[in-house]
Amino acid sequence: PLGVLEAELVGLAAAEETLRAGLTLLEKLEATLVFGYMAMNLAYLLADQGPDDRLADARALAVSVIDRVGETTIYSGTARAALALIDTREGALASAEAHARQGRTILGATPGMSGPAFVAQIEVLLAQRRTAEARAVADEGLTMIRTIGGAGSYEIRLRLAAAEARHADGAHDLALETIR
Repeated sequence: PLGVLEAELVGLAAAEETLRAGLTLLEKLEATLVFGYMAMNLAYLLADQGPDDRLADARALAVSVIDRVGETTIYSGTARAALALIDTREGALASAEAHARQGRTILGATPGMSGPAFVAQIEVLLAQRRTAEARAVADEGLTMIRTIGGAGSYEIRLRLAAAEARHADGAHDLALETIR
């Protein structure tokens, strides 16, 4: 959605403003699925790029998505990825890994939407210093991109995480290739 692209092009503040305006309207309209879509993206952006003092807000949004749309939708898969990033940033790595795995499982049915879950799993594995596993997940994510021809608005973030994993595992040339 527009908010995700704004985060890349203009910055997190503009993206959050756009997404929050949409969420306010959608709550009034009781449009649960569209609310879930926008809220999952805002939760993920805040979890990934937001300052530490916004992580509680990101967590509340992610939990709200799961509560509103259920456990097995693309929305809850991305919300789980957001929770994984939050827990990684807060040092709760066991919980982060569980959320990342749930996100990958849920989003596995829709490869084009699975970028956030790949990123979350790579990040938690890197935080655990499990570089070979992080690289394997990164390689899976890159294969997914090649197989389906892209990963939408989260492709850049997935490529960056994959480059970090490859670099951390000593594959410096492959890391450079990943972002070219």
